[in-house]
Amino acid sequence: MLQFSVVRKLRNRLHVKVTGHRFTEAEAAYVEDTLLLNDAILDVTFYTRSSQIAIKHTGDSESVRDAVLGLRDLDLSEAPALNEYSPRLVNKKYREMMINRTAIYLGKKVVLPAPIAAAWAWFDGIKFIGKAIKTLWQRKLTVEVLDGVAIGAALLQKDYPTAGAVMYLLGIGDILEEWTHRKSVLNLAQSMSLNVDKVWVLVDDIEVSKPVNEVVAGDQIIIRQGEVIPLDGTVIDGVVLVNESSMTGEPEAVRRDKDTSVYAGTVVEDGKAIVEVRSTSKSSRYEKIVNLIEESEQMKSGMEQQAYRMADKLVPISFIGAGLTYLLTRNVMKALSFVMVDFSCALKLSIPLAVLSAMQEASKRGITVKGGKFLEQIAQADMIVFDKTGTLTKAEPEFEQIIP
Repeated sequence: MLQFSVVRKLRNRLHVKVTGHRFTEAEAAYVEDTLLLNDAILDVTFYTRSSQIAIKHTGDSESVRDAVLGLRDLDLSEAPALNEYSPRLVNKKYREMMINRTAIYLGKKVVLPAPIAAAWAWFDGIKFIGKAIKTLWQRKLTVEVLDGVAIGAALLQKDYPTAGAVMYLLGIGDILEEWTHRKSVLNLAQSMSLNVDKVWVLVDDIEVSKPVNEVVAGDQIIIRQGEVIPLDGTVIDGVVLVNESSMTGEPEAVRRDKDTSVYAGTVVEDGKAIVEVRSTSKSSRYEKIVNLIEESEQMKSGMEQQAYRMADKLVPISFIGAGLTYLLTRNVMKALSFVMVDFSCALKLSIPLAVLSAMQEASKRGITVKGGKFLEQIAQADMIVFDKTGTLTKAEPEFEQIIP
């Protein structure tokens, strides 16, 4: 039996600790989704390490309390499995990467003898120095050169703690950059993907419920009236009327019978059929959406490309500042600090994240943007021409009035 205790209670926030069960990431996600079904709850975050739930609500404390106590009767065995693209699993992966890197950095400082720590610092520093030399060989002066010079100078000065700290911070920065980018892409993809967790699979003439990500090509799934078709496949038995407006924009349902194809994301309006799966969830719409968005990062806007060029143009200024500092102070460490305090990375990171955020906000409003350059183009447009039904309309009739 789950037990709940209030850790912190504010006007519109509640922090609850759960005991009596060790939650997996999938179960935590299931709990979050269940709580969000309550209209009084605006946002939920489940921290599996501490078994605590942070709830943001409208102020209706009684309704929130009932929702939390209702978790006692929740069947955690029904929690849908998380796929590899789940934002929760991605967050866990990068969080553990940061914890491990920090633990190794602190462990080296505390445990290792000085000679071994020095050798380790040189070993780690070689890759930064090598990248800087390679960049210079290509006659480029970029941020990588700054990093290599800063680390190399610290190593030559036998200032191994400084070199180690710089490499640690650069590593953390890379993890944060990749984490933020990946999370933005996945959140955007998730808002555009199918929300189907389980399907009915025919096994020895018996219908068995299976998570979508466990279905393989060749499996036979059952589709019924009102259901979203989760995977591409071929009808082998039965007849269905399928609304394909999400793909074609056509408002009329299409008849699909034996030996005809059905596609993920379309909706069964009438009938029942057995479909032989042609492509799994890993090669279907969700993965294609993720790949599409990641490829769209290469469709950079003019502003993004300008930011990258500007960031690299700041590198010579950093070197000039370091040179002037040394001439005025004759202090190598002060000159070195000028090289280390580089702000071009922030410039490189901020613009792409702004574009991703704009794409995500557009997705929440039902608009799909394939790349940053299209955001700039739409800002300059005077007229937009839409080519088919379904782009702006739902392709579904609505009852208006009765005229007797």
